[in-house]
Amino acid sequence: MLWLWHIRYRFIAPFASLIEPFLRPSWHRGKRASTSLERADIRLPIDKRRFERRYYISLWQSFRMLQFASTAPLESLREFLTRRVPVHGSTTFPELASMDRGVLITSPHYGAFIICCLKIIFEMHGKKKVHVLYNDPRFTPSNSAYGPLFQRLGYDVNLLFVGRKGSIAALKALRRNECVLIMPDVVLDAEQAIAIPFMNRLLRVMPGTGFFALKGNAIIAPVYCSPMPDFSVSLRIGNLVDAADYIRADDAQTIFATTRTLFQDFEKQYADMPEHWNYWDRLASQSRPLGDLDVDDPISLREALVRRVKSSPKLGAAIPELEAFLRNLDHPASAAISCTTHA
Repeated sequence: MLWLWHIRYRFIAPFASLIEPFLRPSWHRGKRASTSLERADIRLPIDKRRFERRYYISLWQSFRMLQFASTAPLESLREFLTRRVPVHGSTTFPELASMDRGVLITSPHYGAFIICCLKIIFEMHGKKKVHVLYNDPRFTPSNSAYGPLFQRLGYDVNLLFVGRKGSIAALKALRRNECVLIMPDVVLDAEQAIAIPFMNRLLRVMPGTGFFALKGNAIIAPVYCSPMPDFSVSLRIGNLVDAADYIRADDAQTIFATTRTLFQDFEKQYADMPEHWNYWDRLASQSRPLGDLDVDDPISLREALVRRVKSSPKLGAAIPELEAFLRNLDHPASAAISCTTHA
């Protein structure tokens, strides 16, 4: 059965390459992504036209993978996950499963991320119970297909929705040394978002990943699934992140430092293979420029944040604590950056 899907799949790249030059920019997500990159003044190490074409092809390939996962016989899906999703990177799933602590697996909307989720469920079955935390389909209708897909393998998977109830359940699962899978590159509530350095910009992200890792004593494992031309998916496990390595004066600063470290791994992956991240078209609107600085230099970073806050008078009215925050940044004892500043 796999050979038939393989044949169909191999036609995607040449066919997409033929039609994508003639698409209107509004229909071409690769062109929309490159426009967002230009607005954000981000230059990737790849030619613009090549990036647009690869982006468009990656979306087609990932969509075909989603169709396969939804409709192929269960035996074929399990065979695919076994033979055609090789894993490489900083660790392995057996090593993650053997850890005597919770595992928080973060899968951004990158490439064939649904295959990534299914591979995790497949590999963790019988070793660590898996919980998937995502937005309620009542509020995000496009998520309605995820539940049946995550449960399609027939394994014991617990579906959790973002919110107070789901967050409490996820935290309890991590404290029981179980596995929680989340997709952290979506901003669901701008009021709750924090701002972190990302590609020389301040990017709004949700603080939940850092919070779960800190309060659940969980290790964070970022994963990325790149669709390949031969009807396979390359799954890479990025550098593990442990919130215990970033303990600061208070929880807010620890969450900031942990989240920033995770997104540094995202940034490296996106720079190496940029055509697979689905949300380039949102970057310009969800971030603000930091300016020319070394984000690894705390003094330079603090100065940039002060300039950014001072350039937005409305922030002072919305967040009265900012005045004290800015004063503290000039104090010698202040060695960390608060995570409460919004972009």
